[in-house]
Amino acid sequence: MLPKGQDWAKLCRDYRERHGLKQEAMAQDFNVDQSAVSRWERGIREPSLQVKQAILEDVLRNRTLAPDQTMRLLMEQSGSAVALWQKDGTLLGASPRFEREALSNDNGGSLLQDTKVLAHIMHILNEHGFFDGDVLLAVMKINPFLQPRRVEAGGVIVVSMFPMHDVGDELAVLAVHDHDVFAQPLDNAGDIQITFAGSKAGQSQIAYSRIPGFEAITSGPKPRPDK
Repeated sequence: MLPKGQDWAKLCRDYRERHGLKQEAMAQDFNVDQSAVSRWERGIREPSLQVKQAILEDVLRNRTLAPDQTMRLLMEQSGSAVALWQKDGTLLGASPRFEREALSNDNGGSLLQDTKVLAHIMHILNEHGFFDGDVLLAVMKINPFLQPRRVEAGGVIVVSMFPMHDVGDELAVLAVHDHDVFAQPLDNAGDIQITFAGSKAGQSQIAYSRIPGFEAITSGPKPRPDK
């Protein structure tokens, strides 16, 4: 299941109380009616993007959330496909775009359904010291396979993965997904290439692998053969 979104009712109330404001004063600050603030705090409606951004900046400035909560808040406002994964493949948070493109069955597949993909990637990361703090950045390339329209476009999916500490101070994976339609696809569907940048200057290595049973978990049209 997807983690629930941010509790904007609580965030709005905390913001107002942190600044010693009444609802009327907060409403004036954001150029809305007092009734709008009341609806925000009762969870009837969410504030506008502009208000959310102001509250987010205040949260970050005052460090009123734990690191994982702050990261979830940042992801919620991101226009990119971003996800935060625990070592065991548990999804801690995701941006709306990632939810639409990678977690919705309507788009041809779901990473949460295809647990073999996640488990295999996490195993490779673990083998190369990602969760031991030995890696600064890992960049994965894989041919598109979840969304038919991306499969049709070709290229590769590029996933930049950064180690991030979660609330338990364990290392998790912050993954930023991009689709490079101009890149040369990998030789075979299901192939994985991960480049690791080590914590020591100049230290890097490349791992090649293949997702086990990949053909059984793919959906949508097959990639076009090279001409």
